Amino acid sequence: MTTRVGSLGQGQLLIDQLLQQQSTLAQDQVQVSTGYKSNDLKGIAPEVSTLLTTQTLASRAQQFVDNNKQLDLKLSSYDNSLQTLSGVAQNLRDSVLQAINLNSGTGLVEKVKNILSETIDQLNQQVNGEYIFGGTRTDQPPVTISQPSDLTALTEPPDAAFANNNLKPQVKIDDNITMAYGQLANVVGEPLMQAIQRILQFDGG
Repeated sequence: MTTRVGSLGQGQLLIDQLLQQQSTLAQDQVQVSTGYKSNDLKGIAPEVSTLLTTQTLASRAQQFVDNNKQLDLKLSSYDNSLQTLSGVAQNLRDSVLQAINLNSGTGLVEKVKNILSETIDQLNQQVNGEYIFGGTRTDQPPVTISQPSDLTALTEPPDAAFANNNLKPQVKIDDNITMAYGQLANVVGEPLMQAIQRILQFDGG
């Protein structure tokens, strides 16, 4: 014996499906016009966990992007300062050799004083308010002297002219890599500073 679906039941089913489609269409139209998944929290309850996870991942990714931008800026500053210091050291060497070849020290001391000033400026370079040659001590100048008499007053070698620590800063560039970077003022600057100190002390007798 075959049981037939009654026309009334079938009609009701079609009406229910039509109403459901209309409701879905209306909801889609609201989402398109407002740009929101739902007007209340109830409407996004099933996706809350996924949304929070996605938001956390996006926040971490943005932090890595910001870290890398900051790192790139600091590395560029290191590069510029080191190139400048290389030129300063070459200038000191050339000036001394010229004085020896001419058998005259006229003007040499003034050049050396200018070289000292440029050296201090470069080693006390800041990026976004942080002293980049200070190691992890970024809140104070890594070079503590400011004029020739400060340098000549120090014992040789002039390591007391530097206030940086020996810890290079670190930055997390992704989930698995933390990178130490940078240069330290005393490592970069002490040989040059010592050469300047000897010339100034010799000039002072």
